[in-house]
Amino acid sequence: MLENQQYNGTTQYGYFYLVLDDGSDAPPSNLLSTIYYAIEAVRPLTSTFGVFPPSVVLAEVSMTITTDAGYDHAATVSLVGTALQNYINSLPLGTPLAWSRLTQVAYDASLSVTNVSAVRLNGDTADIATTHQQVVKAGTVSVA
Repeated sequence: MLENQQYNGTTQYGYFYLVLDDGSDAPPSNLLSTIYYAIEAVRPLTSTFGVFPPSVVLAEVSMTITTDAGYDHAATVSLVGTALQNYINSLPLGTPLAWSRLTQVAYDASLSVTNVSAVRLNGDTADIATTHQQVVKAGTVSVA
């Protein structure tokens, strides 16, 4: 929730807005309406407000892992891919995604991961920054 600023960034005293993230990437309009009317019932008389869904920022991830001898590489690739998706999709509203964290998630996914290389996030080696209106969600996650 942000006070004294419109959704577009313009200053407006007495206005506030709420960005509602129910974890689905797109809260249904009836949920947004329910929240709107709940706020409307208790808001101060001279204030105005808005309720908005989050803006989704997709994270396209690619990396190469090396697995310890004696482990099933394909199974480990699957574990790492799932761990990356789960981590990214669990980020709360307004939380940036650190490029360097992806390597840690890969190592933490399985003891059989011995090396992580060629890590790319949206084709780059940089973090994804967010605003309080945005939520990062996993796009294509490619682990080789």
